[in-house]
Amino acid sequence: FPSHDTFADKLKTKVKIVDLHDVVPESIVTDQDATYFAKSQYHRDLYKHLPDSKFKIIGNGIKKDQFNEETSN
Repeated sequence: FPSHDTFADKLKTKVKIVDLHDVVPESIVTDQDATYFAKSQYHRDLYKHLPDSKFKIIGNGIKKDQFNEETSN
């Protein structure tokens, strides 16, 4: 990453949500005003410098129990 500044640092919004899909350097996950979506507890734990209150664990997959054999084609 060329700079520690990101486009989100300059945004003036009421809510900032950052959906982390990859492992990015800890040094650029620094926005104290943002809520971060991590894909697992392991993913969240990579950024220990931010409090748990800044993270939501949002899985990146499906729940098989949402489907049943009668409705699948």
